[in-house]
Amino acid sequence: MIYECVIVMSCFHNFCLYCLMKHFNESQNCAQCDQKIIEFRRNKYLDSVLGVFEKQESRNDRSQLECLEIEQKTENFYSKFEDKNGAIYEGYWKKDKKEGKGQLTIEGMIYVGNFKENFMGELECIIYPNGNIYTGDLKGHKRDGKGKIVYSGGGLYEGNWSNDQKNGRGRAEYLDGEIYEGNWKDDLKDGEGTLTIGEVTYVGHWKEDSMKKLDYIKYPKGGIYKGGLIRGKREGKGQMT
Repeated sequence: MIYECVIVMSCFHNFCLYCLMKHFNESQNCAQCDQKIIEFRRNKYLDSVLGVFEKQESRNDRSQLECLEIEQKTENFYSKFEDKNGAIYEGYWKKDKKEGKGQLTIEGMIYVGNFKENFMGELECIIYPNGNIYTGDLKGHKRDGKGKIVYSGGGLYEGNWSNDQKNGRGRAEYLDGEIYEGNWKDDLKDGEGTLTIGEVTYVGHWKEDSMKKLDYIKYPKGGIYKGGLIRGKREGKGQMT
C-alpha cells in the first residue's frame, strides 16, 4: 500500500511518502531515474485513485499496526533536503512539511528556529557567513522589530530594526569600548543620542553618523560642559558647571 503519494517535481516520478523519507537517509536522488530531487509535493489526485484501488484490493493493505507505525514515523522525522533554489533545510518534518526544530541555509546565512507548516514560526538566531549572530524579530527574511546582533569581531547592537537595518532606538557597544545609545536611521546614528567614551558622556544630536549639535558633556566627577566642540575637544565659547 502506498502511504500518501508524493510527486517529485524534477522528474515527475511518484513515490510513497514514507518510502521516500527512508530513501532520503541514503540519497537525495530519485530512486527510479537518479536525478537530484529538488522539490516534492503531495499528489492528491493519485492518492484518491489509489484509495479506490486499495478498497477493492484489500489484500494489499498494510496491517493496522504497520499503518500506525508509519503514521508515527512520518509525523516526526529528521532529514536534510536541498530545494530547487539551493536553500538547504536540515531538521524535523511532519509528513511533507517542515515542522519542529530545524535550520535553513540560504546564501550562506543559517536561520535556526522552530518551523510550522513549512515556515519559520519562532526564530532562535541567524548565523551570518562572517560569524555575526542575530536574535530577535523577523519580517520575511529581514530583521524587523526588536533584535540583537553580536559581531564576531567584538561589539554588539541591541534595539529596533526596520527593513533589515538599525532604525529607531538602540544601543551599540563597540570594540574600542565606546557606547552609543539613542536614535538610528538606516544603520547610522541619527537624532538624539549619548556617546560614552571611557567615563565621559557626550549628549547631543547626530546626523548621518556624526554629531551635529552638542547639548552638553558630562564628566565623571559630575562636571557639565556646554559650549563649542571641535573633534571632541572644547573650543570656542563654553560654560563649565
